[in-house]
Amino acid sequence: MPKNFFDRTLLDTEYAKQLRTTYEDTRGTPFLNYCRSYPLFVSALSAIHEYKREHARSYAKRLKQEHDLKNCEAIFTEIIVYSSYLPLVQEGHIRALSLKHDDYDLKIERSDGSAAFLEVFCLMPDFTPNDRGVIDIQTHTQQAMSSVRQKLLRKIAKQRQMKQNREN
Repeated sequence: MPKNFFDRTLLDTEYAKQLRTTYEDTRGTPFLNYCRSYPLFVSALSAIHEYKREHARSYAKRLKQEHDLKNCEAIFTEIIVYSSYLPLVQEGHIRALSLKHDDYDLKIERSDGSAAFLEVFCLMPDFTPNDRGVIDIQTHTQQAMSSVRQKLLRKIAKQRQMKQNREN
């Protein structure tokens, strides 16, 4: 566990423990997905904390309140996307990053004064075989959990996001 991490209780959550165990079990194997690993989780949140403490604390709070591991994966996806923009802030290409979870996942304020509003999708397909023993992943239906359309419709209809006339 990192010694200087800003929220040690976050690292004791079931989700963080699962990430850590998976990392330890797959380190040095071809099965390690570094893009969604425990070290990336810790370093991305630490970088966000260094940039804007309240944003890192917001992500930590959401992760600690969430008990569904699929929703934790979605929050981790937001953290990955957010942290990927931090070098552009440091280089001066982006003026600022902001969050407003009830309206958008990430607002990118560009150096020219324009802004882009991001909705981050984390598709979580169900890998359970159907009655014929086939794993059927559907990405373009209205109902399937792995569907881009389903995620987009949910963001618009149920979460009331992406309603503003702007660059979404």
